[in-house]
Amino acid sequence: CRDRYTGTELARPELDRLRDGAQAGAFEAVLVYDPDRLSRKYVYQILILEEFERLGIPMIFLEQPPPDDPKAVLLLQIQGAVAEYERTKITERYRRGKLYRARQGEVFWNSIPYGYRRIPRQDGTPAHLVIDDTQAEVVRTVFAWHADAGTSIRQIARRLTCEGYPTPHGGEHWGETTVHRILRREAYLGVLYYNTSGWASVPSPEGGAPRRKRSPRPPEERIAISIPALIAREVFERSQ
Repeated sequence: CRDRYTGTELARPELDRLRDGAQAGAFEAVLVYDPDRLSRKYVYQILILEEFERLGIPMIFLEQPPPDDPKAVLLLQIQGAVAEYERTKITERYRRGKLYRARQGEVFWNSIPYGYRRIPRQDGTPAHLVIDDTQAEVVRTVFAWHADAGTSIRQIARRLTCEGYPTPHGGEHWGETTVHRILRREAYLGVLYYNTSGWASVPSPEGGAPRRKRSPRPPEERIAISIPALIAREVFERSQ
């Protein structure tokens, strides 16, 4: 491409045509005489280089400075710093956005307790949970067997399997872990918590690089969201 516009500008018709061609997969590589011909601003160079790298199209500079050239080193350092900044900004914006939505009472994630259905956001109404009557009946039955009849978790799992109750994932065999998880789920009292755990770096026991481990957050950092209750507190406490 030949461009009659100055290299200090990003909005250049021929550069736009080159970028459109890259999006359309019109070529396999791009030859550029010198980085300054791509743009005379490092930020614009980085932006365009990342765009073509994301599309899998190499950009080859005929007059590329050698790897030990201070200009090339600076460009790589700036490129890395800007890329890290953008990733951090996007991650932080995403995290804060989710916290805000949770504080507004919205259940925007898909992993919800057995016994409920998630209604997506629509017509300005935030995503929320409603009771799934079929699943809720199973939950109430499990609590009744455990709290009132004194049935053990192992016996409950066997009985659910024998009587043909579908599992939370649609299977036929109920495991003790699944039953135990239902009986311990405080959300059935009418409160669902968000931001209950987070990732933290912990030392590796082998002395290598730190590992990331999910750990519980302090109670004051958790966000309570009201949902329809399935179990009376008195029944839940007797079960515990």
